[in-house]
Amino acid sequence: SSDLVLRQYSKLKSELGSSFNYSNMNKIYTIVLYEKTTAAFHKYPDTFIHSGKPKFDCDLELDLIQEYYLIALDIFEEFFYDKLHNNETDISDDRLVGWLSFLTTSSIDDVSKNYILGYRRFTKKSLIIEMM
Repeated sequence: SSDLVLRQYSKLKSELGSSFNYSNMNKIYTIVLYEKTTAAFHKYPDTFIHSGKPKFDCDLELDLIQEYYLIALDIFEEFFYDKLHNNETDISDDRLVGWLSFLTTSSIDDVSKNYILGYRRFTKKSLIIEMM
C-alpha cells in the first residue's frame, strides 16, 4: 500500500505543484484475500471481514490515508455455506456476498447455481464484463 501512497503523492504533486496539500490525497484501501486463515481469524467465526487502520503506541491519533481489509474466504465459506445452500440467505441484492460466493466456489455447477443465478444483478455476460 505504501507504493500506492507514493504513486498518488507523486501524481498529485506534479499536477498541483506548490498548491499541493496532504488533504488532496484520497484514501488507499489495501484488500487482502485469505484462502486459508490462521487460528487467530477463527477466534471470530462470525466475522469474515476485518478492517483496520494504523495505530500508534501512544495516544497520538492521525487520520492517515491507509486502511486495510482482511477477508477470510474460508470463514466466509464456513459461515455462509449452509445458509446459501439451504436458501436461508437471500443474496439477490448483496453484491459482496455474491462475489465472495463466487470466489469460494469449488465447482462450475455451484458457480451457476450460487453466484450467477443467486445474485440477480449478474448474468453470465455481465460477470465477464465485471471481471474485466
